[in-house]
Amino acid sequence: QAGMGAFAARSLKKGDVVAPAPALLQITDKKTLDMFELNKYQVDGDDPVGKQLLLNYCFGHGKSTMVVCPASSSNLINHCGPKVKGEGQCDNRGPNAVVRWATDFDPETSLWLDMSLDEIDELVEKGRRGLSLEIVALRDIRADEEIFIDYGPEWEEAWKRHLLAWSPPSGNRDNYVSINDMNQNVEKYVKTVEELKTDPYPVDVRVACFVQGFHHPCQILEETPVTEADIPHDSSALNEPRRSVYRVRLEKLEALSRWEIQYRWHFPTKSYETPLSTKYIRFFPGVYSSDQHLPGAFRQQIGVPDDVWPKQWKNL
Repeated sequence: QAGMGAFAARSLKKGDVVAPAPALLQITDKKTLDMFELNKYQVDGDDPVGKQLLLNYCFGHGKSTMVVCPASSSNLINHCGPKVKGEGQCDNRGPNAVVRWATDFDPETSLWLDMSLDEIDELVEKGRRGLSLEIVALRDIRADEEIFIDYGPEWEEAWKRHLLAWSPPSGNRDNYVSINDMNQNVEKYVKTVEELKTDPYPVDVRVACFVQGFHHPCQILEETPVTEADIPHDSSALNEPRRSVYRVRLEKLEALSRWEIQYRWHFPTKSYETPLSTKYIRFFPGVYSSDQHLPGAFRQQIGVPDDVWPKQWKNL
């Protein structure tokens, strides 16, 4: 369930800064990220139904209402606990990097670390920001090696609880298939418009066809008797499997301006048909149906070590 992760673009020595993490948001009360049911744009009830996705990409402490949300890719670094061994995400040496407060590039940080949450709140209300983190190498890291940090024991326990409690939205684990799994085996899951009438996709998806550098909305009309090897412009390397070819109805993109492109999910007369290998067919989640929108989706801040988090911020 890990994300794409982060990899070293060059060799790093122990103590080197792997990535700066200047905070875009300093949220002194993470209840701000609570989500509630809405009834005609009004909050319905006092109990939150979940947390905003943003929480997963913020750093905090279990005994504090404060979270710090960086404006960099540092929050995409995957977790590796010190006890994790041989599980495919990190080796038996544990994490190779750690989180600490910025030491050089943001002079405001040292000042803000001495402030109370109330003082920080006042500055934030005035549009100020002043906290930055950085990721530092715990040991020498070779080029192309994945970077890992320890999200902390509270994050690990939250993840374990999530695994035990979560179930697919359909309530049937046997029928649920993630978009990622569908894209790993398009040949298995792709369906024509006729097949969809009696056998819909297991989740809400949009189908797109990659043509001329873009994924265009498309409909799968029928399978053809040829394979991609029979289409000169669509052939693959000899050691790749010969994928099926479908006749698809492709929706052309409409340029709203030089920089903006509009997708239209209905199929007017502008659409055209073409043969296309399943290599260029991809599934995308429907509106509000990606994993992050599923009921019970995982939400937990990235933990900052206890000795790093200021004592005056531990208000819980």
